[in-house]
Amino acid sequence: MKLSLTFMLAITLVVITASVQAQEVVDIYSDLQSCDVTVKGDAAGCRLEVDLFSSKEGVIQTRTHSLDGPGTWIVTWDVEGSEEGSYGACAKLIKEGEVVSEKCTDFYYGGMVDIRFDVRDAHADYRGITLLVYSEDLAVVDIFYTLVKDDKAVYISKRESVPITGS
Repeated sequence: MKLSLTFMLAITLVVITASVQAQEVVDIYSDLQSCDVTVKGDAAGCRLEVDLFSSKEGVIQTRTHSLDGPGTWIVTWDVEGSEEGSYGACAKLIKEGEVVSEKCTDFYYGGMVDIRFDVRDAHADYRGITLLVYSEDLAVVDIFYTLVKDDKAVYISKRESVPITGS
């Protein structure tokens, strides 16, 4: 009996902990053009604040969105004259003035990178999208398809481990 009471209390604590973290930033990706932030849970009424920063300058830009629920939100950056170096982005989910979740990512801008493949053509219509991708060498890529309305992704699909071959 004592063991089952302890077990029930542990389950209750897990359920309470899960309900406390009802909103969460679960994923973030950024470069110097845009940033994608995925929010899960009951995010209606929350505010999403996203900062772009560099190791040299600190915070460069801040963007804010009022959320209507969970989803993936797209932020665009307006960065001119970017220098090579380390950058990062942090997304904060704010509810009633309190940060309830935060996630950051770092990235590097600049330097020479060999292009392994390129998109030669793209065609999209109501049936879907067709891509023509070329590579001189065999490459395996993940492809994300994202349909965006205003600042929110309304459809996201991912194809993993797609082989790209030359002519």
